[in-house]
Amino acid sequence: MSEHFLAPFHSDHYAIFTEKLLAWFDEHGRHHLPWKPSDAFDLKTNLYRVWVSEIMLQQTQVATVIPYFENFMAQFPSVEALALAPIDEVLKAWEGLGYYSRARNLHHTAIALCENYGGLIPDQFNALIELKGIGKTTAAAILSQGYNLPHAILDGNVRRVLARILGCTAPRNQLDKILQPFADTFASKERPADYTQAIMDFGATLCSKKPACERCFFQAHCLGYQHDEVAQLPRPNPKKVKPTHTRHLLIFESTPDRMDDAYHTEQTSDEPCYFFEERPDKGIWGGLYSFPELLEQDDPINWCKENRVTPENHFEIDAFRHQFSHYTLIGKPHLIVLKPTQKRLLNELYPSGIWVKKSELSRYPVPKPIADLLQLLKVSIPLQQPIR
Repeated sequence: MSEHFLAPFHSDHYAIFTEKLLAWFDEHGRHHLPWKPSDAFDLKTNLYRVWVSEIMLQQTQVATVIPYFENFMAQFPSVEALALAPIDEVLKAWEGLGYYSRARNLHHTAIALCENYGGLIPDQFNALIELKGIGKTTAAAILSQGYNLPHAILDGNVRRVLARILGCTAPRNQLDKILQPFADTFASKERPADYTQAIMDFGATLCSKKPACERCFFQAHCLGYQHDEVAQLPRPNPKKVKPTHTRHLLIFESTPDRMDDAYHTEQTSDEPCYFFEERPDKGIWGGLYSFPELLEQDDPINWCKENRVTPENHFEIDAFRHQFSHYTLIGKPHLIVLKPTQKRLLNELYPSGIWVKKSELSRYPVPKPIADLLQLLKVSIPLQQPIR
């Protein structure tokens, strides 16, 4: 394993780092985060709050998470409340945080906790990692912060910190296996909860992507600093070309009939309505609502002809670009205006679809690019010339 390190790390430096880290945390750490266990709540509630925060903090910055966390707790204050909530409400509360599988996993696991553990998050590592959405680092964070048990986390911040102070030159995709034994050695047995928060805070501040080495308490012992390699650690994975996928988004607009099947009630308003399709649970934007899609090579006009859809008008909307972790999406929205008599045909083509009044669009959980399009629908859409 020595080939992955700039130099050997002195055995005495483990205790030095942990001691100095906790002293720094006592003075500079974030002690007032809303999910920090508090005497204001019982153990069950504190554990629930830690768990939800850890799921939200995956791939998301603390400053972004705090308002979402507080709103989520107001809406779902307990494991039981979350388990009883409809999944659409959970996804709506999550809207804007991204990575929606996290919300679906939270809901699924809340139900499992109520059915199997009386709503109490278990205190055993192996039991935790069996629960949907809880991996090794999340389990370690729950046990250390919720139960104050000595378990070492290894999230992105901690990987960066350990790679630098240990001088580990392995690429990112190898770090978990290499660094976990070191993380276990560093973790405080006396102050597990504080150590977990301390190393996360340290990685988010002094040892961030743009480190402040001149203010670091461990500068004299950091192998990355001693070898002038801090900026290069951790080493990136070998570069892969991120593919680009283009999709046509079909925004069908219509108005209600006087007796409209979509609402099962008499309609007296000409308020426009739009066609939403609920996406499958698995895959991108799973369980959220979106507009029907076509592949790049498919032509929306030809699709309409082939499916007996006869638009009154068809406009192209300015394309957008959205980055996923593993590919880039280019969306080409089309506003397709239909007569009310065509609406039933669309329901036959998309059985999972629903027509939604313009005033009620905000009730449905949607991904960020679709939310942006809905905002345009409420205000004004940058339309190109009608396509005849």
